[in-house]
Amino acid sequence: MITSFSNSTIKLVRKLRSKKERQKSGLFYIEGIRIVGEAVSSNWKIETILYSPDLLTSKFAQEMVQGFIDQGRDTTAVTEEVFRNISDKKGPQGIAAVVYQQWSNLGELRIAEGEYWLALDAVADPGNLGTILRTNAAAGGRGVILLDQSTDPFDPSSIRASMGALFCQPIIKAIFMSSLP
Repeated sequence: MITSFSNSTIKLVRKLRSKKERQKSGLFYIEGIRIVGEAVSSNWKIETILYSPDLLTSKFAQEMVQGFIDQGRDTTAVTEEVFRNISDKKGPQGIAAVVYQQWSNLGELRIAEGEYWLALDAVADPGNLGTILRTNAAAGGRGVILLDQSTDPFDPSSIRASMGALFCQPIIKAIFMSSLP
């Protein structure tokens, strides 16, 4: 069980609050039963699940952690104090994860008849992007294309606002270069 704030995993979680670190590592941090459950059920690649036995009271979440342990997948038990220190929430639920980012490729996009994708240009606010992801999923949208300088969908504010919708639709980042003289 991790008891130290200076543990390398705990340091990584803190660094993942930074867009620069998320881009460099290809990882991001999620927290909460619903969000972690969505990532697991959507088969996203998870680096590790972090949990605090003292805070983890949900039977569903306890079974999810035990399933990871039984499968020999990486789990990291931390003290309540350490979990509260890395938590973005006022009342942490005792479960979080470090997850690999997934990006789809624009060149491989094939839109079937009756299917629609949402293209967004220069969305600046991560919370707004998360809300749009949630709305797109609820409306039956197939995926989202982020044009040009849109904000990071793996920002903690975007993830929270998406309420797990991030995990159920492909996301493509398309950067357009101006024509050369």
